[in-house]
Amino acid sequence: MLGHDSHCDFILQEKMIGTQAAAREFLLDIHTRLAPLAKEELAALVALKQKDESAAAADKGVIHGWDTAYYSRILKEDTLGLDTEKIREYFPLGHVKTAIFGIYQEMLHVRFEKVEGGNVWHPEVELYQVRDVSTDECCGHFFLDLFSRDGKFGHQCVS
Repeated sequence: MLGHDSHCDFILQEKMIGTQAAAREFLLDIHTRLAPLAKEELAALVALKQKDESAAAADKGVIHGWDTAYYSRILKEDTLGLDTEKIREYFPLGHVKTAIFGIYQEMLHVRFEKVEGGNVWHPEVELYQVRDVSTDECCGHFFLDLFSRDGKFGHQCVS
């Protein structure tokens, strides 16, 4: 293994962390520091759920994976006065889309070009062509479908 105890040590030799042991120590340190805070937050989420009249009685003492986002949002609103709709005002869609496209274009050395009149399934859907910056070759296409609507899959990660 080229003088290393493991593949992990070989890969990490050029990284800032250096070794597998140092990486493990770093992660354990983070875990040790954050575990008490995580327990406090979990207790606060459970307390919120116990107060929630719409939660099933048998389920009130448990926070499931699907509960986390909902009760975390409520906790932030209650304790910090955080209004996510108010924050949204500072991040207009056009600006955010332009900024994210810019980051990806720079990182991947590509250019995104909107295809006008593309074959899309809804007027709000946008079709983009991806072109290599150095060769101007078309690398592919992607659809951008950002808005919820009737008949569209509504999972939290897929609007």
